[in-house]
Amino acid sequence: MRLCAVLAAVLLLPLAACGPTAEQLSERQAAAGPSSAPTAPRPRPAPPVPAAPATAASTAASAPEPMKVGVSGSQAGMPQAVQDACQFLLRRDPAAPPPDEAASCVRAAMTAGGGAVQTLETASSWLPQGTHTVEFTTSPEFSMTLENPDLKLAVTAGAGGGSVDTGGGRIAAVPGGTPEEAYAAVLVSAAELTANPERVGALLAGSVSLEVDHTAVLNGAVRTKISGLRPGDADADDMMPTGVTLWLDDYYRPVRYELTGRARGITSSITAVNSGWGAGR
Repeated sequence: MRLCAVLAAVLLLPLAACGPTAEQLSERQAAAGPSSAPTAPRPRPAPPVPAAPATAASTAASAPEPMKVGVSGSQAGMPQAVQDACQFLLRRDPAAPPPDEAASCVRAAMTAGGGAVQTLETASSWLPQGTHTVEFTTSPEFSMTLENPDLKLAVTAGAGGGSVDTGGGRIAAVPGGTPEEAYAAVLVSAAELTANPERVGALLAGSVSLEVDHTAVLNGAVRTKISGLRPGDADADDMMPTGVTLWLDDYYRPVRYELTGRARGITSSITAVNSGWGAGR
C-alpha cells in the first residue's frame, strides 16, 4: 500500500508542475480583461509637395487689370476714344507716364478736338523769328495754314503736301529737292510741330523722364502739365526740341506748348498757345 501511494504522488506531481489548468487560465483572462493585440503601425502621411515657383507669365496673368476710370464734372462729355487713351491721366497714376501712352493720349485728344487757332512765337528757330497765326484742323484729316503778314510769309501743310510763299510765289516743300524746295520743307516741318497730332505725339513718344502735374496753374486756371526731355542732336538739320512742356485743358487738348532745342548748334525756342478747340465740345 505504501508503494502505491508513492507512485500516485509521483504521477500527480508533473501534472501540477505543468502550469495552470485550462479552467484557471480562463479565470485569469476574464480577470485581466480583453487582451490588447498589437496594432499595425499607422502609415505616415506623405510629405507635402512644394508648390512650383510662380513664373513671370503666371504672375502677369494673375495681376489685376488697372482700374478703368470714367469722367464727370468739367470732363463730362469727353469723347470715349480720349477716355480710353488717357486712362493714366484720369486715374492720376503716381508713376511717370510711359511716353507711348502720353503720345497716344494727346494725339487722341487733338484729333477729337477737330482743330483750333494757334498763336505761335519763335526765337532763332527754323521758322522766321516773330509771331505767327496758325489755323489748323485735325479731323477728318490734318491741314494747316500759317501766316505772318508782316513777313509776307504763308506756310501750308496737309495731306496734299506742303508749300511756302514768301511773297515771290508758292514753293513746294520737297526734302532733298532744290535749295528753295528743301528750305520750304524745313519751314513746313517746323510749322507742323505744334499743330499736327502726329508730330506732337512724336515729341512725347521720344521723351524721357516725363512728369505730370495735375494741378498746374496757367492764367488762373488749373491745367494738366506734362513735361519731359528728349535726346537731341545739336548738329541736326531739322529743329527737334530737347525740352518739351505741354499744358492740357480738361479734355487733354494742348492749350500751350513750350519747346526748346538746338539746330546746327543754334539754340531755338517755340511758344504756342491754342484757343477755339471745336469738335471735341
